[in-house]
Amino acid sequence: MSRTSNRPPPAPATALRSQAEERLRHERPEAAITGMPVDQIQATLHELHVHQIELEMQNEQLRSSQSELEQARERFEELYDFAPVGYLTLDDQGNIRAANLTAVNMLEVERTRLETMPFSKFVYREDADPFYLCLRKTLNSALSQSCEVRLLGQNKGLIVARLDLIQAFENGGTVCRLTITDITQHKRAEEALREHQKRQVQYENEERLRVAFEAGDLGSWDHDLRTGKVICSDRTRAMLGLEPGATVNWSMILDRLHSDDAPRFLKAMDESANPAEGGRADVEFRIQIKSPKSEVRSPKLGAPNSISARAEATSKVQEPSNGARVSAPAASPDGKPAPEGSGAGLKTRRTAGGARLSSAAASSEGRQASVGPGTGLNSGRAAGEDTRAPGPDKTESGDKAVPAPGEDTRTPAEVRWLRFAARCFFENGSTGRAIRRTGVLADITNQKRAEQVLHSRARELETVVEDRTARLREAVGELEHFSYTLAHDLRAPVRAIRGYGDLLIAQSVNLAPRHKEFLIRACKAAERMDQLILDTLDYTKIVRQHFELKPIETGALVEQVVQSYPQFQEARENITIVAPLPAVMGNAALLTQCFSNLLNNALKFVAPGKEPEVRIYAEESRTASSAFTPAPAANDGPTGRPDAHPASEDRRNARPARVRVWVEDNGIGIPEDCRDKVFEMFQQLMPVQYPGTGIGLAIVKKAVERMRGAVGVESHPKGGSRFWIDLEKAAE
Repeated sequence: MSRTSNRPPPAPATALRSQAEERLRHERPEAAITGMPVDQIQATLHELHVHQIELEMQNEQLRSSQSELEQARERFEELYDFAPVGYLTLDDQGNIRAANLTAVNMLEVERTRLETMPFSKFVYREDADPFYLCLRKTLNSALSQSCEVRLLGQNKGLIVARLDLIQAFENGGTVCRLTITDITQHKRAEEALREHQKRQVQYENEERLRVAFEAGDLGSWDHDLRTGKVICSDRTRAMLGLEPGATVNWSMILDRLHSDDAPRFLKAMDESANPAEGGRADVEFRIQIKSPKSEVRSPKLGAPNSISARAEATSKVQEPSNGARVSAPAASPDGKPAPEGSGAGLKTRRTAGGARLSSAAASSEGRQASVGPGTGLNSGRAAGEDTRAPGPDKTESGDKAVPAPGEDTRTPAEVRWLRFAARCFFENGSTGRAIRRTGVLADITNQKRAEQVLHSRARELETVVEDRTARLREAVGELEHFSYTLAHDLRAPVRAIRGYGDLLIAQSVNLAPRHKEFLIRACKAAERMDQLILDTLDYTKIVRQHFELKPIETGALVEQVVQSYPQFQEARENITIVAPLPAVMGNAALLTQCFSNLLNNALKFVAPGKEPEVRIYAEESRTASSAFTPAPAANDGPTGRPDAHPASEDRRNARPARVRVWVEDNGIGIPEDCRDKVFEMFQQLMPVQYPGTGIGLAIVKKAVERMRGAVGVESHPKGGSRFWIDLEKAAE
C-alpha cells in the first residue's frame, strides 16, 4: 500500500539556475568575466563544466536517496499505522499527542479528535490508579514499565490491554511512548483454561466422593433450605424405601420418622440451623417404611386401614389468617378420636427447612431411642429367628386365614436405623440464617442389630461370670475354712508329740545318749512344726480378715512391743528407738505383727559371738516409694479405702505425706540376688544356722499391703540390713 507525502515537491533545474545567477549577481558583482584572457576564460569554463557534471551526478544521487527515503518513510508509516499493537505518544500530562491507526481502532475515536484527548479517559475506572502509577514511574525514570488495564472504547467496547511504557524526549520535553497490546482473547483463554481445570478438579473430586460413598455404602443429601429442593443419591432413596430417580423432599424423612425418635431428630436439626451451635448435626434415628400391603381397606369401613389414613380422617389441620397451625385431636390406635385432655393430640412443628411434622404430643418429647424388644429390629425374638410374618392370606400352618370383621390385616412396617451427619451453610458466612444443609445418610440397621446381639451376649456372659465368681468365692471360702481348720487341728497332735517327748527325756534315766538325742531332735521338730502352724494361722488371718485403718502412734506402739514381748527383754539395751516416730494410718494389730517380726529377725540373724545392735527411726516424705504403688486393701470400699467416697479423691490427689520407718541392724546382711525373695513364702537363706519357718517377712509384706503401704530392704554385702515400712502419715 502506497502513501502520498504532504511535503512540497523539489523546484525544477531551470528555476534553480536562474535563482543561482540572480544570487551571484547580488552577492559577487566583481566576479564578471569581462576583460579576462581567452585562455583563462576557457579554463574557467572547463572547470565549470566539470563542476556542473559533478553537481548533476550529486543531484541524481540525492534524488535517488530522497526517493528511497520517501519509500522507507511510507513503509514505516504503513507499519506504524497498521501494526498489530497500538502506538501512542503521551505528554507529561498524559494527553495523547500521536497515535497509529491500530490505537485509533482500539479506542474507536477519529485520529484528529484522539490526538487532543487524555488517555485516562479510555482507562476503566477501577484500573485508573494502576495506570497513573505506571505513567508516573515512566516519566520519572529511564526504565520501561508495564501494566494490564481494561480500556473502554468510545462505543463502549471493553478490551483487556497490556501497556508498555518508556520515556522519550521530543521538542525539548519529556514524553512517553506507549504500546497497547490487546490481550482480551488471551485472558479469555486463561479464564477458559482455569474454568476447565476447575471443572476437571470438581469432576475428579466428585468421582473420589462417589467411590468413597459406594465403598462406605453412604447416601448423599443436599437440601436447599430456601427453596426446599433436595438433591440426593439413589442410595439415599433406597434407604428411604423409594424407587431410583424418585422425587425426594424433606417431608419424606419426617413422615417416616419413628415417633420415639422424632423429637430428638428435630432438636438436632434445629441446633444445626443455629450458627451459635456450629452448624453441624450427627444423629441416629429410626424410620418406618410401610409396605404397600399395609394400605388394606377395612372390610367394615371400606377406607384405607392405616395409621396415616386414619390420622388424616380424624385430624384436620386448618390454616388461620395469621399463619398459625391448628391441629384437631389425633386418632387413637383403634381409629377413634382421642378424648380431649388425654394428651394424645398431634403436635405440629415447623423445622428449619420449612417442612411441617405432626408428631406425638409432649409425652414422647425427649424420649430416648433404644434397641431391644419392641424396637422393630428383632421384636423380642431370639437371635437368628425368622421374624418374617406369614402372608396376609395364610396362617403359619399354611391354611388360608379368614380375617374377622374389622380385623387389622396390615403387614408390619419395616423399621430401619439411619445415621444422618450434616452441616449447615449460612448467609453472610456464619452469622446469617441457614440456607443449605449438606450431609450423608448411613444405614446402621445391621450395626444396631449386632449391638443388640452383643449386649445380649454381654448380659449372658455377665450372668455366667457372676455365677462362676459366686461359686469360686464359695469354693475359696470353703478352702480357706478347711485350711484354717486343718492348721488349727494339727496343733493338738503336734503338742502331744512334743509333750510326750519332753516327758520321756525327763523320766528316762537309763536312756542311751544316742536315743536321748533322737528324742531331743523330735521335740525340736515338733516345736518348729507348731511355730509353722502358728505363722500359717497368722498369715491366713491377715489375708481373710478386714482391718480398719486409723491413726496409730508409732513410737508408743514400738515401745509396747519391745517391753511386752519376752524375747526382747534380754536384748532391750541393744534396741535404740530414735524419737520422734510420727503417727501413721494403720492397724495396731498389723503394725504389732510387723515390728515383732522385724525385731525378731534383727536380733536373730547376727554373726556368732557378735552383740546385736538394732536402731529404729523414721523420716517423712511427700511421695510414696517409686518402686511401689499402694494396693487397695481387701474388703475396702470402691476406692480401696474404708468408707471411701468421691470427696476423698481430692485428698488423695493432694499427695498426702508419707512416713518411712526404718529398722536397722548389724546382722549378717542379705545377698543382692536374694533381696527380692526374702518377702516370699517359705524362703530361708540359712535354714541350718538360723532355723525358722520362712513366713515372717511374708506376713510383714502382706500386713503392710493391707494398710496400703510398701515394704523393702537395703543391705550391705559386708553385713547390716535396713528394713523399711512406708505408710501414709496420719492427719495432725
